[in-house]
Amino acid sequence: MRHRNRKRRICEAVDLPESVLGPCPYLTVEGNGELLLNECLEILSYDEEEIRIRQRGLTVTVRGEGMTLFSYAAKNVRIRGKISGISFEEADRRE
Repeated sequence: MRHRNRKRRICEAVDLPESVLGPCPYLTVEGNGELLLNECLEILSYDEEEIRIRQRGLTVTVRGEGMTLFSYAAKNVRIRGKISGISFEEADRRE
């Protein structure tokens, strides 16, 4: 956890994204129909209305209608459906 905070402070001080210092979880949203998450460690729950995924330091919850895990490979997850909301909560830092 100390390393992560130090990395964040350095990047903020020089106005750079954390990803320049190594892999960093991120997501890409394409309209309200598709979402790509990288650095996924675990799919916590999955049904047609909600998908919860654990990334390093975060739990990401995607809500909507007709949600499907379109692909899951090499720590990348592609979700498709009618996305109505995305929320984040800090995950347990023991990883």
